[in-house]
Amino acid sequence: MAKLASGGESVRELVLQWKTERTRLLGQAGGDRRTSIEVSIKLSMDSQAVKANEDAITLLGILAMLPGGAAVSRLPDMCPSIPGWKAALRVLLGAALVYHNQDRSLIQVLSPIRSYMMLHHPLAETLLGDLRASYYKLAWKGKSRPGDSDFHANAKEIGTEETNMDAILLDALQGQEEDKSKAILASMNYSNYLYWSQPRTNIIVAAIEVARIGQKPGLADCLERLGRFVHLQGQYAAAQAIFKEAQAEYVRIADCLGVARCMESLGQNLLMQSQFDAAQTTLKEAQAEYVTLGNRLGAANCLFLIGQSLWMQAQDDAAQITLKEAQTEFISLGNRLGATHCLYTLGKILHLQTQYDAAQTILKEAQAEYISLGHRLGTAHCLKSLGVVYAEQLDYDASSTALMEAYTIYTTLGDRNGMANCLYAMGRISRIRGSFTDATTRLEEA
Repeated sequence: MAKLASGGESVRELVLQWKTERTRLLGQAGGDRRTSIEVSIKLSMDSQAVKANEDAITLLGILAMLPGGAAVSRLPDMCPSIPGWKAALRVLLGAALVYHNQDRSLIQVLSPIRSYMMLHHPLAETLLGDLRASYYKLAWKGKSRPGDSDFHANAKEIGTEETNMDAILLDALQGQEEDKSKAILASMNYSNYLYWSQPRTNIIVAAIEVARIGQKPGLADCLERLGRFVHLQGQYAAAQAIFKEAQAEYVRIADCLGVARCMESLGQNLLMQSQFDAAQTTLKEAQAEYVTLGNRLGAANCLFLIGQSLWMQAQDDAAQITLKEAQTEFISLGNRLGATHCLYTLGKILHLQTQYDAAQTILKEAQAEYISLGHRLGTAHCLKSLGVVYAEQLDYDASSTALMEAYTIYTTLGDRNGMANCLYAMGRISRIRGSFTDATTRLEEA
Protein backbone atom coordinates (compact mmCIF):
# COMPACT_ATOMS: atom_id res chain seq x y z
CA MET A 1 0.00 0.00 0.00
CA ALA A 2 2.87 2.33 0.84
CA LYS A 3 4.41 1.62 -2.56
CA LEU A 4 1.17 2.50 -4.30
CA ALA A 5 0.76 5.68 -2.25
CA SER A 6 4.29 6.79 -3.11
CA GLY A 7 3.35 6.36 -6.75
CA GLY A 8 0.56 8.90 -6.53
CA GLU A 9 -2.44 6.85 -5.42
CA SER A 10 -4.77 8.45 -2.86
CA VAL A 11 -4.09 7.06 0.62
CA ARG A 12 -7.75 7.44 1.57
CA GLU A 13 -8.93 5.58 -1.51
CA LEU A 14 -6.35 2.85 -0.95
CA VAL A 15 -7.52 2.27 2.63
CA LEU A 16 -11.14 2.18 1.47
CA GLN A 17 -10.25 -0.31 -1.28
CA TRP A 18 -8.36 -2.48 1.19
CA LYS A 19 -11.29 -2.61 3.64
CA THR A 20 -13.79 -3.37 0.89
CA GLU A 21 -11.71 -6.12 -0.65
CA ARG A 22 -10.89 -7.61 2.75
CA THR A 23 -14.55 -7.77 3.70
CA ARG A 24 -15.39 -9.53 0.42
CA LEU A 25 -12.62 -12.13 0.81
CA LEU A 26 -13.39 -12.70 4.50
CA GLY A 27 -16.89 -13.65 3.50
CA GLN A 28 -15.50 -16.17 1.02
CA ALA A 29 -12.54 -17.67 2.86
CA GLY A 30 -13.02 -17.14 6.58
CA GLY A 31 -10.22 -14.70 7.26
CA ASP A 32 -6.72 -16.02 7.72
CA ARG A 33 -3.22 -14.85 6.91
CA ARG A 34 -3.63 -16.01 3.31
CA THR A 35 -6.70 -13.78 3.01
CA SER A 36 -4.72 -10.73 4.10
CA ILE A 37 -2.02 -11.50 1.53
CA GLU A 38 -4.62 -11.91 -1.21
CA VAL A 39 -6.19 -8.58 -0.23
CA SER A 40 -2.82 -6.88 -0.64
CA ILE A 41 -2.18 -8.55 -3.99
CA LYS A 42 -5.66 -7.67 -5.27
CA LEU A 43 -5.21 -4.10 -4.11
CA SER A 44 -1.96 -3.78 -6.06
CA MET A 45 -3.54 -5.31 -9.16
CA ASP A 46 -6.48 -2.93 -8.95
CA SER A 47 -4.26 0.14 -8.74
CA GLN A 48 -4.82 2.86 -11.34
CA ALA A 49 -1.44 2.34 -13.00
CA VAL A 50 -1.93 -1.42 -13.41
CA LYS A 51 -5.47 -1.04 -14.71
CA ALA A 52 -4.33 1.61 -17.17
CA ASN A 53 -1.79 -0.73 -18.77
CA GLU A 54 -3.54 -3.59 -20.54
CA ASP A 55 -0.33 -5.63 -20.77
CA ALA A 56 0.62 -5.47 -17.08
CA ILE A 57 -1.49 -8.38 -15.79
CA THR A 58 -0.65 -10.45 -18.86
CA LEU A 59 3.08 -9.94 -18.30
CA LEU A 60 2.67 -10.74 -14.60
CA GLY A 61 1.02 -14.02 -15.57
CA ILE A 62 4.05 -14.94 -17.67
CA LEU A 63 6.52 -13.98 -14.94
CA ALA A 64 4.50 -15.99 -12.41
CA MET A 65 5.30 -19.15 -14.38
CA LEU A 66 9.03 -18.69 -13.73
CA PRO A 67 10.05 -19.60 -10.15
CA GLY A 68 13.69 -18.79 -10.90
CA GLY A 69 12.95 -15.27 -12.10
CA ALA A 70 13.22 -13.88 -15.63
CA ALA A 71 16.27 -12.36 -17.28
CA VAL A 72 15.17 -9.08 -18.86
CA SER A 73 17.20 -9.95 -21.96
CA ARG A 74 15.00 -13.01 -22.56
CA LEU A 75 11.63 -11.29 -22.16
CA PRO A 76 11.20 -10.40 -25.86
CA ASP A 77 11.60 -14.09 -26.72
CA MET A 78 9.26 -15.19 -23.93
CA CYS A 79 6.40 -12.83 -24.79
CA PRO A 80 6.53 -11.90 -28.50
CA SER A 81 2.83 -11.01 -28.45
CA ILE A 82 3.39 -8.23 -25.87
CA PRO A 83 5.22 -5.47 -27.74
CA GLY A 84 4.70 -3.07 -24.83
CA TRP A 85 6.35 -5.31 -22.24
CA LYS A 86 8.86 -2.65 -21.15
CA ALA A 87 6.13 -0.20 -20.11
CA ALA A 88 4.18 -3.04 -18.48
CA LEU A 89 7.27 -4.07 -16.52
CA ARG A 90 7.77 -0.54 -15.19
CA VAL A 91 4.15 -0.57 -13.98
CA LEU A 92 4.57 -3.92 -12.22
CA LEU A 93 7.76 -2.72 -10.52
CA GLY A 94 5.99 0.46 -9.42
CA ALA A 95 3.13 -1.57 -7.93
CA ALA A 96 5.59 -3.90 -6.11
CA LEU A 97 4.10 -6.91 -7.89
CA VAL A 98 7.58 -7.82 -9.16
CA TYR A 99 11.06 -6.86 -8.04
CA HIS A 100 14.69 -6.90 -9.13
CA ASN A 101 17.04 -9.38 -7.50
CA GLN A 102 20.10 -8.07 -5.66
CA ASP A 103 22.30 -7.58 -8.72
CA ARG A 104 19.31 -6.48 -10.85
CA SER A 105 19.93 -9.24 -13.38
CA LEU A 106 16.50 -10.84 -12.88
CA ILE A 107 12.88 -9.86 -12.48
CA GLN A 108 11.30 -11.99 -9.76
CA VAL A 109 7.82 -12.59 -8.37
CA LEU A 110 7.12 -13.51 -4.75
CA SER A 111 5.72 -17.00 -4.25
CA PRO A 112 2.31 -15.83 -2.89
CA ILE A 113 1.82 -13.62 -5.97
CA ARG A 114 2.84 -16.47 -8.27
CA SER A 115 0.30 -18.76 -6.59
CA TYR A 116 -2.40 -16.10 -6.74
CA MET A 117 -1.84 -15.50 -10.45
CA MET A 118 -1.90 -19.18 -11.36
CA LEU A 119 -5.11 -19.64 -9.37
CA HIS A 120 -7.04 -16.53 -10.39
CA HIS A 121 -5.40 -15.49 -13.69
CA PRO A 122 -4.13 -18.63 -15.48
CA LEU A 123 -2.12 -17.85 -18.57
CA ALA A 124 -3.93 -18.02 -21.90
CA GLU A 125 -2.92 -20.99 -24.08
CA THR A 126 -1.39 -18.78 -26.79
CA LEU A 127 0.81 -16.96 -24.27
CA LEU A 128 1.71 -20.23 -22.55
CA GLY A 129 2.65 -21.64 -25.95
CA ASP A 130 4.97 -18.70 -26.61
CA LEU A 131 6.62 -19.14 -23.23
CA ARG A 132 7.10 -22.87 -23.71
CA ALA A 133 8.48 -22.34 -27.22
CA SER A 134 11.10 -20.00 -25.78
CA TYR A 135 12.29 -22.69 -23.36
CA TYR A 136 12.11 -25.44 -25.98
CA LYS A 137 14.46 -23.36 -28.12
CA LEU A 138 16.82 -22.97 -25.16
CA ALA A 139 16.61 -26.72 -24.39
CA TRP A 140 17.71 -27.42 -27.97
CA LYS A 141 21.11 -25.98 -27.06
CA GLY A 142 21.50 -28.87 -24.62
CA LYS A 143 22.34 -31.10 -27.58
CA SER A 144 25.89 -29.75 -27.63
CA ARG A 145 28.50 -31.79 -25.81
CA PRO A 146 32.09 -31.38 -24.59
CA GLY A 147 34.28 -30.71 -27.60
CA ASP A 148 31.66 -28.71 -29.51
CA SER A 149 32.65 -25.08 -30.08
CA ASP A 150 29.45 -23.80 -28.47
CA PHE A 151 29.36 -26.22 -25.51
CA HIS A 152 30.62 -23.81 -22.82
CA ALA A 153 28.37 -20.93 -23.92
CA ASN A 154 25.29 -23.14 -24.20
CA ALA A 155 25.91 -24.83 -20.85
CA LYS A 156 26.29 -21.45 -19.16
CA GLU A 157 23.06 -20.11 -20.71
CA ILE A 158 21.00 -23.17 -19.79
CA GLY A 159 22.58 -23.31 -16.34
CA THR A 160 21.09 -19.94 -15.40
CA GLU A 161 17.62 -21.22 -16.34
CA GLU A 162 17.53 -24.66 -14.69
CA THR A 163 14.83 -23.79 -12.14
CA ASN A 164 12.57 -22.31 -14.81
CA MET A 165 13.33 -25.06 -17.32
CA ASP A 166 12.30 -27.71 -14.80
CA ALA A 167 9.04 -25.90 -14.06
CA ILE A 168 8.16 -25.28 -17.72
CA LEU A 169 8.93 -28.83 -18.88
CA LEU A 170 7.18 -30.59 -16.00
CA ASP A 171 4.11 -28.40 -16.56
CA ALA A 172 4.14 -29.02 -20.33
CA LEU A 173 4.48 -32.80 -19.89
CA GLN A 174 1.19 -32.70 -17.97
CA GLY A 175 -0.45 -30.36 -20.48
CA GLN A 176 -2.61 -30.96 -23.51
CA GLU A 177 -1.88 -33.98 -25.68
CA GLU A 178 -0.63 -32.00 -28.68
CA ASP A 179 1.99 -30.26 -26.48
CA LYS A 180 3.47 -33.43 -25.02
CA SER A 181 5.57 -34.51 -28.01
CA LYS A 182 7.35 -31.14 -28.08
CA ALA A 183 7.88 -31.34 -24.32
CA ILE A 184 9.35 -34.86 -24.62
CA LEU A 185 11.85 -33.70 -27.27
CA ALA A 186 12.81 -30.66 -25.18
CA SER A 187 13.24 -32.91 -22.13
CA MET A 188 15.65 -35.14 -24.06
CA ASN A 189 17.78 -32.19 -25.14
CA TYR A 190 17.76 -30.64 -21.67
CA SER A 191 18.68 -33.98 -20.07
CA ASN A 192 21.68 -34.18 -22.39
CA TYR A 193 22.87 -30.91 -20.83
CA LEU A 194 22.18 -32.28 -17.34
CA TYR A 195 24.25 -35.39 -18.07
CA TRP A 196 27.34 -33.30 -18.77
CA SER A 197 26.78 -30.77 -15.97
CA GLN A 198 24.98 -31.98 -12.87
CA PRO A 199 23.34 -35.34 -13.53
CA ARG A 200 19.81 -35.81 -12.26
CA THR A 201 17.04 -37.86 -13.77
CA ASN A 202 13.78 -36.20 -12.66
CA ILE A 203 13.07 -34.62 -16.06
CA ILE A 204 13.92 -37.62 -18.24
CA VAL A 205 11.96 -39.96 -15.94
CA ALA A 206 8.90 -37.68 -16.19
CA ALA A 207 9.27 -37.63 -19.99
CA ILE A 208 9.46 -41.44 -20.12
CA GLU A 209 6.29 -41.78 -18.04
CA VAL A 210 4.44 -39.60 -20.55
CA ALA A 211 6.06 -41.19 -23.63
CA ARG A 212 5.12 -44.72 -22.50
CA ILE A 213 1.43 -43.86 -22.85
CA GLY A 214 0.70 -44.70 -26.46
CA GLN A 215 4.42 -45.25 -27.25
CA LYS A 216 4.94 -41.65 -28.26
CA PRO A 217 7.91 -40.62 -30.46
CA GLY A 218 11.00 -40.13 -28.36
CA LEU A 219 10.45 -43.02 -25.95
CA ALA A 220 13.52 -44.93 -27.14
CA ASP A 221 15.72 -41.81 -27.01
CA CYS A 222 14.54 -41.02 -23.50
CA LEU A 223 15.22 -44.56 -22.32
CA GLU A 224 18.70 -44.47 -23.86
CA ARG A 225 19.49 -41.21 -22.03
CA LEU A 226 18.19 -42.59 -18.74
CA GLY A 227 20.40 -45.65 -19.21
CA ARG A 228 23.45 -43.39 -19.50
CA PHE A 229 22.55 -41.59 -16.26
CA VAL A 230 22.11 -44.88 -14.41
CA HIS A 231 25.35 -46.28 -15.87
CA LEU A 232 27.20 -43.16 -14.69
CA GLN A 233 25.88 -43.79 -11.18
CA GLY A 234 27.42 -47.28 -11.23
CA GLN A 235 24.07 -49.09 -11.27
CA TYR A 236 25.13 -51.42 -14.07
CA ALA A 237 22.43 -54.09 -13.77
CA ALA A 238 19.69 -51.44 -13.86
CA ALA A 239 21.40 -49.66 -16.76
CA GLN A 240 21.58 -52.93 -18.71
CA ALA A 241 17.83 -53.47 -18.37
CA ILE A 242 17.12 -49.90 -19.52
CA PHE A 243 19.46 -50.15 -22.54
CA LYS A 244 17.80 -53.41 -23.58
CA GLU A 245 14.37 -51.80 -23.37
CA ALA A 246 15.61 -48.85 -25.44
CA GLN A 247 17.13 -51.22 -27.98
CA ALA A 248 13.84 -53.13 -28.33
CA GLU A 249 12.01 -49.84 -28.89
CA TYR A 250 14.54 -48.81 -31.57
CA VAL A 251 14.01 -52.18 -33.27
CA ARG A 252 10.25 -51.60 -33.19
CA ILE A 253 10.57 -48.23 -34.95
CA ALA A 254 13.31 -49.54 -37.32
CA ASP A 255 15.98 -47.09 -36.10
CA CYS A 256 19.21 -48.94 -36.97
CA LEU A 257 21.49 -46.21 -35.60
CA GLY A 258 19.66 -46.26 -32.27
CA VAL A 259 20.04 -50.05 -32.12
CA ALA A 260 23.80 -49.71 -32.72
CA ARG A 261 24.15 -47.08 -29.99
CA CYS A 262 22.39 -49.33 -27.51
CA MET A 263 24.66 -52.25 -28.42
CA GLU A 264 27.66 -49.98 -27.83
CA SER A 265 26.26 -48.89 -24.46
CA LEU A 266 25.51 -52.50 -23.48
CA GLY A 267 29.07 -53.45 -24.40
CA GLN A 268 30.48 -50.65 -22.26
CA ASN A 269 28.17 -51.67 -19.43
CA LEU A 270 29.39 -55.29 -19.62
CA LEU A 271 32.97 -54.00 -19.62
CA MET A 272 32.39 -52.22 -16.30
CA GLN A 273 31.14 -55.51 -14.86
CA SER A 274 34.34 -57.30 -16.04
CA GLN A 275 32.37 -59.48 -18.45
CA PHE A 276 35.09 -59.10 -21.06
CA ASP A 277 34.14 -61.80 -23.58
CA ALA A 278 30.51 -60.70 -23.72
CA ALA A 279 31.58 -57.05 -23.87
CA GLN A 280 33.94 -57.59 -26.81
CA THR A 281 31.35 -59.64 -28.72
CA THR A 282 28.73 -56.92 -28.25
CA LEU A 283 31.13 -54.09 -29.11
CA LYS A 284 32.30 -55.82 -32.29
CA GLU A 285 28.69 -56.35 -33.30
CA ALA A 286 27.96 -52.67 -32.71
CA GLN A 287 31.12 -51.69 -34.60
CA ALA A 288 30.06 -53.76 -37.60
CA GLU A 289 26.63 -52.12 -37.56
CA TYR A 290 28.19 -48.65 -37.46
CA VAL A 291 30.43 -49.55 -40.41
CA THR A 292 27.40 -50.74 -42.38
CA LEU A 293 25.65 -47.45 -41.61
CA GLY A 294 28.74 -45.44 -42.59
CA ASN A 295 29.04 -44.00 -39.08
CA ARG A 296 32.81 -43.67 -38.57
CA LEU A 297 32.50 -41.97 -35.18
CA GLY A 298 30.41 -44.79 -33.74
CA ALA A 299 32.86 -47.37 -35.11
CA ALA A 300 35.78 -45.43 -33.55
CA ASN A 301 33.98 -45.35 -30.19
CA CYS A 302 33.63 -49.13 -30.29
CA LEU A 303 37.30 -49.53 -31.24
CA PHE A 304 38.26 -47.41 -28.25
CA LEU A 305 36.13 -49.53 -25.90
CA ILE A 306 37.64 -52.72 -27.32
CA GLY A 307 41.07 -51.22 -26.57
CA GLN A 308 39.93 -50.53 -23.02
CA SER A 309 38.78 -54.13 -22.70
CA LEU A 310 42.19 -55.41 -23.79
CA TRP A 311 43.90 -53.08 -21.29
CA MET A 312 41.64 -54.24 -18.45
CA GLN A 313 42.67 -57.82 -19.28
CA ALA A 314 46.37 -56.84 -19.06
CA GLN A 315 46.89 -57.29 -22.81
CA ASP A 316 48.94 -54.09 -22.92
CA ASP A 317 50.55 -54.44 -26.35
CA ALA A 318 47.27 -55.25 -28.11
CA ALA A 319 45.51 -52.52 -26.13
CA GLN A 320 48.06 -49.87 -27.14
CA ILE A 321 47.81 -50.81 -30.82
CA THR A 322 44.00 -50.68 -30.73
CA LEU A 323 43.87 -47.42 -28.77
CA LYS A 324 46.34 -45.68 -31.07
CA GLU A 325 44.29 -46.83 -34.07
CA ALA A 326 41.15 -45.40 -32.46
CA GLN A 327 43.00 -42.19 -31.54
CA THR A 328 44.12 -41.73 -35.15
CA GLU A 329 40.54 -42.18 -36.35
CA PHE A 330 39.19 -39.67 -33.82
CA ILE A 331 41.81 -37.12 -34.86
CA SER A 332 40.95 -37.58 -38.53
CA LEU A 333 37.29 -36.97 -37.66
CA GLY A 334 38.18 -33.85 -35.67
CA ASN A 335 36.79 -35.43 -32.50
CA ARG A 336 38.97 -34.11 -29.67
CA LEU A 337 36.97 -35.83 -26.95
CA GLY A 338 37.45 -39.32 -28.39
CA ALA A 339 41.14 -38.66 -28.98
CA THR A 340 41.48 -37.51 -25.36
CA HIS A 341 39.79 -40.67 -24.07
CA CYS A 342 42.44 -42.68 -25.92
CA LEU A 343 45.23 -40.48 -24.59
CA TYR A 344 44.03 -40.96 -21.02
CA THR A 345 43.89 -44.74 -21.34
CA LEU A 346 47.36 -44.84 -22.91
CA GLY A 347 48.58 -42.91 -19.86
CA LYS A 348 46.99 -45.50 -17.59
CA ILE A 349 48.82 -48.28 -19.42
CA LEU A 350 52.17 -46.50 -18.93
CA HIS A 351 51.36 -46.17 -15.23
CA LEU A 352 50.77 -49.88 -14.87
CA GLN A 353 54.06 -50.48 -16.68
CA THR A 354 55.68 -48.31 -13.93
CA GLN A 355 56.73 -45.68 -16.47
CA TYR A 356 55.71 -42.98 -14.00
CA ASP A 357 57.24 -39.91 -15.62
CA ALA A 358 55.80 -40.74 -19.04
CA ALA A 359 52.45 -41.56 -17.44
CA GLN A 360 52.37 -38.23 -15.60
CA THR A 361 53.11 -36.32 -18.79
CA ILE A 362 50.34 -38.00 -20.74
CA LEU A 363 47.78 -37.85 -17.91
CA LYS A 364 48.44 -34.14 -17.41
CA GLU A 365 48.06 -33.57 -21.15
CA ALA A 366 44.75 -35.46 -21.11
CA GLN A 367 43.59 -33.52 -18.03
CA ALA A 368 44.33 -30.18 -19.71
CA GLU A 369 42.40 -31.29 -22.79
CA TYR A 370 39.41 -32.47 -20.72
CA ILE A 371 39.34 -29.13 -18.88
CA SER A 372 39.44 -27.28 -22.21
CA LEU A 373 36.55 -29.41 -23.48
CA GLY A 374 34.50 -28.93 -20.30
CA HIS A 375 34.47 -32.69 -19.64
CA ARG A 376 34.38 -32.90 -15.86
CA LEU A 377 34.21 -36.69 -15.63
CA GLY A 378 37.37 -37.04 -17.72
CA THR A 379 39.04 -34.38 -15.59
CA ALA A 380 38.17 -36.38 -12.47
CA HIS A 381 39.54 -39.59 -13.98
CA CYS A 382 42.87 -37.88 -14.73
CA LEU A 383 43.12 -36.41 -11.24
CA LYS A 384 42.39 -39.78 -9.67
CA SER A 385 45.00 -41.51 -11.83
CA LEU A 386 47.59 -38.81 -11.13
CA GLY A 387 46.85 -39.16 -7.42
CA VAL A 388 47.66 -42.85 -7.58
CA VAL A 389 50.85 -42.18 -9.57
CA TYR A 390 51.99 -39.57 -7.03
CA ALA A 391 51.34 -42.01 -4.18
CA GLU A 392 53.46 -44.69 -5.81
CA GLN A 393 56.23 -42.11 -6.10
CA LEU A 394 55.78 -41.41 -2.34
CA ASP A 395 54.55 -37.82 -2.96
CA TYR A 396 51.63 -38.18 -0.55
CA ASP A 397 50.75 -34.49 -0.29
CA ALA A 398 50.32 -34.13 -4.07
CA SER A 399 48.47 -37.45 -4.12
CA SER A 400 45.97 -36.44 -1.42
CA THR A 401 45.30 -33.10 -3.12
CA ALA A 402 44.64 -34.71 -6.51
CA LEU A 403 42.45 -37.45 -5.05
CA MET A 404 40.37 -34.97 -3.03
CA GLU A 405 39.82 -32.82 -6.15
CA ALA A 406 38.75 -35.93 -8.07
CA TYR A 407 36.45 -37.03 -5.23
CA THR A 408 34.75 -33.62 -5.20
CA ILE A 409 34.01 -33.80 -8.93
CA TYR A 410 32.78 -37.39 -8.72
CA THR A 411 30.46 -36.38 -5.88
CA THR A 412 29.01 -33.56 -7.96
CA LEU A 413 28.44 -35.94 -10.86
CA GLY A 414 27.00 -38.71 -8.70
CA ASP A 415 29.67 -41.19 -9.84
CA ARG A 416 29.68 -43.59 -6.91
CA ASN A 417 32.33 -45.87 -8.38
CA GLY A 418 34.74 -42.94 -8.78
CA MET A 419 33.99 -41.72 -5.26
CA ALA A 420 34.68 -45.19 -3.81
CA ASN A 421 37.98 -45.50 -5.68
CA CYS A 422 39.17 -42.12 -4.36
CA LEU A 423 38.16 -42.94 -0.79
CA TYR A 424 40.00 -46.26 -0.98
CA ALA A 425 43.17 -44.60 -2.31
CA MET A 426 43.01 -41.83 0.33
CA GLY A 427 42.45 -44.43 3.04
CA ARG A 428 45.57 -46.31 2.00
CA ILE A 429 47.61 -43.09 2.10
CA SER A 430 46.31 -42.32 5.61
CA ARG A 431 47.29 -45.81 6.75
CA ILE A 432 50.83 -45.45 5.33
CA ARG A 433 51.18 -42.11 7.14
CA GLY A 434 50.02 -43.63 10.41
CA SER A 435 46.64 -41.84 10.53
CA PHE A 436 44.79 -45.02 11.38
CA THR A 437 41.51 -43.45 12.50
CA ASP A 438 41.23 -41.46 9.28
CA ALA A 439 42.28 -44.52 7.27
CA THR A 440 39.59 -46.68 8.91
CA THR A 441 36.91 -44.04 8.29
CA ARG A 442 37.75 -43.64 4.60
CA LEU A 443 38.16 -47.36 3.92
CA GLU A 444 34.86 -48.18 5.64
CA GLU A 445 33.11 -45.44 3.66
CA ALA A 446 34.66 -46.75 0.44
